[in-house]
Order: sequence, then C-alpha cells, then structure tokens
Amino acid sequence: SLAALLDPDIVEKIIDQMCDGEPPKTAVVDLGWRLCALAEATNCLNEEDLARLKDIREVLEDQRPTGMTLKNLRVVRAVMTSDIWRRVVGLPEKLMEQALRERATAPVRAARLAQRAAGIGILTFMPVRAGNLANIEIGTNLVQPNGATGDYLLTIPSAEVKNGVDIECAFDAALSKLITIYIREFRPLLTAGANHNLLFPGRGDGARGVAGFSEGIAREVEKEIGLRVTAHQFRHAAAATILRKDPGNYEFVRRILGHKSTKTTREFYIALEGIEASRKFAGMVREGH
Repeated sequence: SLAALLDPDIVEKIIDQMCDGEPPKTAVVDLGWRLCALAEATNCLNEEDLARLKDIREVLEDQRPTGMTLKNLRVVRAVMTSDIWRRVVGLPEKLMEQALRERATAPVRAARLAQRAAGIGILTFMPVRAGNLANIEIGTNLVQPNGATGDYLLTIPSAEVKNGVDIECAFDAALSKLITIYIREFRPLLTAGANHNLLFPGRGDGARGVAGFSEGIAREVEKEIGLRVTAHQFRHAAAATILRKDPGNYEFVRRILGHKSTKTTREFYIALEGIEASRKFAGMVREGH
C-alpha cells in the first residue's frame, strides 16, 4: 500500500542506502520533498508518521548541495553588472503587443507567444519554480480578491511547493492587465475545448510540460535580449537584482524565493557580494581621480 511505501522507517532506510555514508545529492533531497508531498496529498499516513516524514525532509533540505553552475553564474553576472534585466522586465509587454498583431494571421502561434509573455511576466514578479508556474490554476492559485476588475493575487499552498513554504504574491495593474488579455484573447485557442482552469494549458487535458515551457521561455528571452534565461534562472536573477540594490539583505531574498531559512539563502548567494563589492570599488577609484 501507499502507506507502507511511505512508512518513515522504510523511507529512512532507502535514503541511507542512497546516500551510502555521503552527503545527499540534489536528487535525494528532492526525493524527500516529493515523498512528503505525496503523503500530504493522499492523507495516507497518521499524524505521527507524517511528522516524522517531514523531519526527514527537513534534515535532507539542510544538506542540499549549494553553489551555482557556470550557466547560472552567467545570468547572475549579467544582472549584477549591466542594465539587461530592465529589458527583461519590459519583454512581456513587447511580446504581447506582437501576439496581438499576429492574432488574425497566425492565431495559434500568437497564442503561444502570449503564453510565454504571461509566463515571463509572472516570473519577473514572483520567480516560482517551473513546476509551480506550469500548473497554476485560475480561480485556485490565480485569484482576484477585489472582483473581476481587480488585480491578481498568486497563491500556492505549501503542499504544492518544493520546500513546503506558502507562496503569495500580489501583481500590479500592468501585469494583471497583461494576464487578463492572455486569458481572454489567447488561452481559449490553446485549450482545444478541454474543461479545466489551467492558466497554461498544454496538449489534451493537462498543463504545459515543465521542460518545454521553460525551454520556450529561455529561447524567447535569448532571441529578444541576447541572454538565455530559463524559468529556474529567473530565481537567481531575482536574488541578484535584490542584492545589487540592497547588498546583504538575505532576508528579503529568502522571502521572495521562499527559502525556509536565511542560512540557506546566504550560503547560496554570498558569492554575489564579491561582484557588487568590486563594482562599488571601481566607482570609488573613478571618483578618486
């Protein structure tokens, strides 16, 4: 049974076997989160066993490997040392205008473009993980607390988030308008008559595939801006943006990225302080001469 598979004693043995005395790899850390989410979603464990499973997840999360790949560092360096992110922030409106122009002659292609515009717009405001982005549901995760003409609020419960932290973000009027245009003018062209409330529908009754959606966003940003940014890399760009404007404010970064502890955030992004410090020092040198 599912309850037997998710028994904390069994999970602990499996995790120990996979680690084999070494620190857990990212896949093992992610497994702890997935198993816990499955247990919460199916309600197959009693309260005590679920608490123990959450403890296992927490222990694994504290050991998550840190550090950034060269591809991620390339994005971070661009954000920290240029005004390129200003162009990314303005990209959704540009893409939506293009989609509206092409709607009559190439409706499905225009709808895909509008879908990427909405995805990029959300990621610039709240850099959620790609899986959460692809599975946003209208009326459940994307709501309008002040009625049909009000701005949108994005809310994702902890059970659906990788590290078990609730996500809640209020969108401004400009982004809300862009999302409304996408929902009214383009989303119906992508649902193929399917009866669901997914914001980003894929083929059939399901959501857009996470990998395909992220790849489409990365290609669009690279084509328009010259910098390849995947859905996940928007998270690193957000951290770089905050720390460039407000060095050392890891608590702010933690809240935006939804980390459970500032310690995790600091360990991952402390290297960015060197980039910002060198930029400020260069300014001091110029001022001194």
